[in-house]
Amino acid sequence: MIDFAEHRQTSIASIPYGKADGLRTLQSNGGVSPAGTRTADGRLWFPTQDGVAVVDPKKVKVDSQIPKVTIETATIDQLPTSLDAPIIITPSKSTLQLQYTAPDFVRPDQLRFRYKLEGLDLEWTDVGFHRSASYTHLPPGHYRFLVSAKNENGIWSPSSQPVSIDVQSPFYKTRWFEFLLLSATSLTVFAAWRYRLFELKAKHALQANFLQQLMTTQEDERKRIAQELHDSLGQRLVVINSIAKLAVRFRDSPSKSDESRFQEISAEATAGLEDTRLIAYDLRPSHLDRLGLTQSIEYLVARCPYSAQGLQTLTMQRTTLQIRPHRTLQFS
Repeated sequence: MIDFAEHRQTSIASIPYGKADGLRTLQSNGGVSPAGTRTADGRLWFPTQDGVAVVDPKKVKVDSQIPKVTIETATIDQLPTSLDAPIIITPSKSTLQLQYTAPDFVRPDQLRFRYKLEGLDLEWTDVGFHRSASYTHLPPGHYRFLVSAKNENGIWSPSSQPVSIDVQSPFYKTRWFEFLLLSATSLTVFAAWRYRLFELKAKHALQANFLQQLMTTQEDERKRIAQELHDSLGQRLVVINSIAKLAVRFRDSPSKSDESRFQEISAEATAGLEDTRLIAYDLRPSHLDRLGLTQSIEYLVARCPYSAQGLQTLTMQRTTLQIRPHRTLQFS
């Protein structure tokens, strides 16, 4: 008691007494301090409303008998279940209640209890005189329920025989459902990726087809223009050249000025014909149809201004264009 008063210990193992121990009344006279005293012989005197109660500590016997705790019943949602096998709580059930006790034929009302659900509780839960434990909505898993009792002398009994409790998971919390959900998610993502890839390929193919059609249309248009330049305008220039030459040849006495003008017409027609052929060739080289792509490229490289042969050809063309006079023709 001195250690408790000086805060060297936190609790005192006291012995409660009642009418079963010889007290006439449970009402004490504590209005005046002190409410009890100790005599020289060591006995403790306590005033009550029906006399004085005397306790001789030398004659007090400490009950060292430890009560054995027994778990009596278990119910799930108020329906009894067997304790001979592990208790199984299905996902449709929610409330588990356990009833326990400890046989004590001397002072059963002085027993105190504590319990612990291993897997959920970290420490013991001191419930005093209550003889039942209740759990609601336990998480899925495996548990063990233990109970211990303390007698009036503050001695705790060993833990009771553990009761195994298995709480089943709902289907949406099981491993196989998580695997199925993960697989379905992966398949969905893969299908979406494949569909997107198919869309991109289709779009790319459509663009490539459109570009191919555009190039084909442009090539056909160049071919048509080249054909028309060669067949229509070229033929007309040939006719003009021929008429000019025939006029000079069959005229009776052409003057020198007329002959010069007709020759000039023939020269301009010849130059126009050559320009028309060059334009038609640039639009649609005839070698591409007759010789193929490889030889056509070789031919174009030979005509390239950066090659020796191409540079010579370009120089000759520029010289021809420079010496060609551009005059306005006048007819008398």
